[in-house]
Amino acid sequence: MSETPGWAAPSADGPDRPTTGPIVPPGQYVPPGQYVPPGQYVPPGQYVPPGQYVPPGQYANWGPNAAAKPGVIPLRPLSVGEILDGAVNYIRRNPRATLGLAAVVAIVDAVIQVVVLALFFSSLPSFSDTALENGQDSSNQGGTWLLDLVQVAVRIPLELTVTGMLVFVMSQAVLGRPVTPGGAWARIKPVFWRLLGVVFLTFAIELGAIAACIVPGVLLLVAGGGALGGIVLAIGIIAVLPLSIWIYVTLLLSPAAVILESTSVVEALRRSRELVQGAFWRVFGISLLAAFIAGIVGSIIGVPFAVLGGAAGAAGGGIDHAFRGAVLASVLGSAIAATFTLPFTAGVSALLYIDRRMRREGLDLALARAAGVADRPAAGPPPADRFPEPPPGTQQW
Repeated sequence: MSETPGWAAPSADGPDRPTTGPIVPPGQYVPPGQYVPPGQYVPPGQYVPPGQYVPPGQYANWGPNAAAKPGVIPLRPLSVGEILDGAVNYIRRNPRATLGLAAVVAIVDAVIQVVVLALFFSSLPSFSDTALENGQDSSNQGGTWLLDLVQVAVRIPLELTVTGMLVFVMSQAVLGRPVTPGGAWARIKPVFWRLLGVVFLTFAIELGAIAACIVPGVLLLVAGGGALGGIVLAIGIIAVLPLSIWIYVTLLLSPAAVILESTSVVEALRRSRELVQGAFWRVFGISLLAAFIAGIVGSIIGVPFAVLGGAAGAAGGGIDHAFRGAVLASVLGSAIAATFTLPFTAGVSALLYIDRRMRREGLDLALARAAGVADRPAAGPPPADRFPEPPPGTQQW
């Protein structure tokens, strides 16, 4: 399947945005609104460093944040605030294709949880000491485990599909194009198995890294290594968390590469590593911030449901009813929270991919062409009060 226009990966000849061009004269003054033939975005009145090479094709705008904006973000490298704002705006512009898709995942997951909890409650009729001492019925407990497995088996591919569809919705929202759920599914369907492969291969890499950290210490202890085995095991346990985070962040953009570039599984992982290279802490920080915001929103929505459910259950008949009411209400609150947080986190991941490609490969120029805003004429002279005089002795274009 061919890539969506504007999203194709750069060719072997180089990125879309050339990396060489005319040398900007030393100390060149760039007035606001002036077209810069070599093309790098230059804030008004800024001096270009002597002899610096800049790629051709953009404008020096009147303001430091001015850029073509056919959709939810300006087509230029993004700030943290613009990434978060874009992840909210695409939900507002496409509620049916964002909140609606997320609600499907939330409802299915909530139904399965309710079935699991109903089976669990049937095996735990009372919170009395006698009931707790006697334990639960083993057959019901086995049924609970079975339903847990069913939940995982259903939830992973469903959530993965919806997340992929949300990434495509964001890619079109950037260009100002509306997308229906059917249109998003038509895009995801041909690459679904590759998307699933990316997730499982990433999980396998994470699992292999954890094993590589822990197994040597365990083997030394089993072989009678004593203190040495304990030290090696302790070092391995300490290394697990940073290594897992590094792998997760490095491969975070691979699902977007599969969806928007139609790459293979291995190529998607390579593309993610390539795009994250040199910006690990930025990608990690923005992802962590998005997860924190999603957690806060989830708590704000979920906690009141649990409190009200517990109060309603207590009013209906004691501590057992209170516990069950609180748990069931928490499931409902989590489902509602996921309806809002899943599109947000998926949108942030998609915008991280877009931002990295704009910074490394000039994707903003390709997207501007796809959106029909690339061929705008050079800006004419702005009003006199917005056109500061250049310092004496400087050369103008």
